[in-house]
Amino acid sequence: MERVRNESEDVVPMRVPNGNGSHFFVPRCFRFTPEDEELVSDFLHRKCNSLPLMIDVIADVDIYKFNPWELSDMSKYGENDWYFFTPRERKYPNSACEWLNRSAGIGFWKTTGPEKIIGNTIQGIKRSLVFYVGRYPQANKTNWIMKEYRLPRENRVIPSCISSKLDEVVLVRIYNKTGLNEICFPPERNRASTLAPSNSRFASFGTTLDDDAQNKVPREKPWTNDPHYFKFVKISAPTLLKMVVHARSGGTIEIMGFMQGKTYGDTIIVMDSCALPVEGTETRVTAQEDAYEYIVEYSQMIK
Repeated sequence: MERVRNESEDVVPMRVPNGNGSHFFVPRCFRFTPEDEELVSDFLHRKCNSLPLMIDVIADVDIYKFNPWELSDMSKYGENDWYFFTPRERKYPNSACEWLNRSAGIGFWKTTGPEKIIGNTIQGIKRSLVFYVGRYPQANKTNWIMKEYRLPRENRVIPSCISSKLDEVVLVRIYNKTGLNEICFPPERNRASTLAPSNSRFASFGTTLDDDAQNKVPREKPWTNDPHYFKFVKISAPTLLKMVVHARSGGTIEIMGFMQGKTYGDTIIVMDSCALPVEGTETRVTAQEDAYEYIVEYSQMIK
């Protein structure tokens, strides 16, 4: 949430996600700390019944398309926790079974503990989930927590059985136990597995190539006769994530990094990347001696 002093000093602007920089104003003393019953009755129930909300502070986002640390920029309000309306989807589309697809970003949400009934007359149901990075069963548990609120079945808006959605909307609260917007990475075993391309044509590249095969391409330099010799690029998921985080950290300033990998026929396989300690401007960035020394030390360290 952006807190920028207004001329009246009485209100502060709240950012509207994907709203081209637009804001709406609330009193400076405003805090959104609702109880479970209030979340269900005043927000989720009204949302499911297409009734207007008393205050529009909860964004509509399909959270399962993102990692939890990416959601803070999509919220309408929140500093250490964020609220969203989101659909829930079946694990098997077009199935009548209510098994849920909890995959999200580079990991998945896993339920923990029993469900909690909200209200004396079962106004809603609350469930806790923890985010894991990587693939089951070698995934790593993170500090990201989700509290999911849904209406009881008789009050839910349930799509038809031919839809992949199990619920049109549930309400979730997402936060990190450390209070930080912590970025997490998959465990090493999963990183290695994500390096293998899905195409069977490249399925064995990690075990069949030796030093001679790797030195053959730089020695023969086939790109001197064919500038378009390399036609494919494969980038591992963890490496791509590191590159995106580095690029976003620069803001409007140019950044520089280097990539490591190998070649396989007409394919370049990027297996790792690293940010370089260089200073840039809004138009250029130049590597100096410190950057070259860093590349050499880093390459020797990971051997």
